[in-house]
Amino acid sequence: MFGMLSVLAELQRELIVANTRDGLTSARARGRVGGRRPRLTTEQAALAQQLYDARDKTVTQIAALFGVPRSTVYGHLTATTAAAEPRSGKKAGDDGHTNNPAAAAPAAATRKRAAPAPMSRSAHPVAPDTTPAPRPPHPATDPFAVPTR
Repeated sequence: MFGMLSVLAELQRELIVANTRDGLTSARARGRVGGRRPRLTTEQAALAQQLYDARDKTVTQIAALFGVPRSTVYGHLTATTAAAEPRSGKKAGDDGHTNNPAAAAPAAATRKRAAPAPMSRSAHPVAPDTTPAPRPPHPATDPFAVPTR
């Protein structure tokens, strides 16, 4: 009985696959293309590529410009430029900072961190222990019970 049902299920699956293939072939013949529509038009993708290649804007800024997530922008960038070195949003020398660690040390030494506020024990009360006390073993079920006679 199980063998007959498995043969029928296999035949049904083959019919579904064949009908799906036929439907996709006829849709392609009518000029249909499957898949989701891209979020960026070809013009927007080209502009994003130009902005990225010219190093005018970062991927985050380009994504905000078009109102799409960064992953969408990365998907539209060509593989050669997307694999380039990571970039920051500012060009070198824009804000007066240098990449020299010795020059940055005095600025870091003058910055002070605020000390965390001390915490008292009453600020965070601990819940009382609600674990029930263990029951004494029942003499009839305890294998180690000593008879009291």
